[in-house]
Amino acid sequence: MTKEKNAPTFAEFWNLYALKRDKIAAERAWNRLPAKDKQAAINGIDRYCEDCKKRGISRMYAQGYLNHRRWEDEPEEDISAKTAGTPQPPLQAADAFDQMETW
Repeated sequence: MTKEKNAPTFAEFWNLYALKRDKIAAERAWNRLPAKDKQAAINGIDRYCEDCKKRGISRMYAQGYLNHRRWEDEPEEDISAKTAGTPQPPLQAADAFDQMETW
């Protein structure tokens, strides 16, 4: 396989993505991306991590970030601005259980 012109390498991506799990699967996902998406994925890492922190959710493994194209997600402040009312904090497991319908 030839190296795409001016495309960042997987090693560059891996070094920047802080959650280092399942490297082989992440590299496979990386190799399926076109060059322009590779650069966009790298550029979006910091914004994605900040958004996860704001929302109180865990980051995906690198493979999931790449496969689900998380760099294209709208950040939390953009989502909140489009919805009416006050944004609700994420539900905790106990809260979700309490709010479930009873059968």
